[in-house]
Amino acid sequence: MRNSTVAFAYFGLKLGLADSVCAHACKIFQSRCHANQQISKRASAWEEKHGRGESNQVLMSVKRKRHHGQIVLQ
Repeated sequence: MRNSTVAFAYFGLKLGLADSVCAHACKIFQSRCHANQQISKRASAWEEKHGRGESNQVLMSVKRKRHHGQIVLQ
């Protein structure tokens, strides 16, 4: 999804679309980056508590729940 946002912003500039459209796309991209950083931090905290073996399962669980608007580690 990241590549499509970057491509949208790039072609928006190339086609001469309004700067506000590109700025909006950049804000969406930045918010997704921030969400991914939060997931990584939570996964790292989980690894420190429970060990590395389960971290991939935790990340998959978080990613499945993200599309429902939840970022929760169980």
